[in-house]
Amino acid sequence: MYICSERLIMKYHFDTSLGRISLQISKALGKSFEHKTIHEGFPLRADQWTLVSLLYHKGALTQKEIADSLYMDKVAVSRLVERMAVKGMVARRPMSNDKRAREVSLTPAGNRLYRKMEPLATKTIADALDGLNEETISDFFSKLNHIRKNLQC
Repeated sequence: MYICSERLIMKYHFDTSLGRISLQISKALGKSFEHKTIHEGFPLRADQWTLVSLLYHKGALTQKEIADSLYMDKVAVSRLVERMAVKGMVARRPMSNDKRAREVSLTPAGNRLYRKMEPLATKTIADALDGLNEETISDFFSKLNHIRKNLQC
């Protein structure tokens, strides 16, 4: 590490790479969650859960809004929405003001799925944060949000 213009600058190194570590944590959370869903008889992938959770908390969104919220490309969102529509978890409909845009919302089955899966998501997060006290967790999320804001374009 070195200081440049009164800012602490970390020299890139693979072992301390923020991108690598955050990706590993994200992948590990997804795998842990998927393992729990399979064990409970709800084989749901982490990206599918993320879509269900997003729509449950934010309501109907366009596919572009979903892509922006989840940092996914439009093609990946389209495929994800299609898979979840086939499963009957989401519904798509053209927007009244723009026929090219599609609004995506949870179906009643999607809402029920969220309510069944939310305890598994809570357990996954609790397992990941095990051994950390409330103050440390709050500080940790505050710092993560700070980093995310620094990176927004």
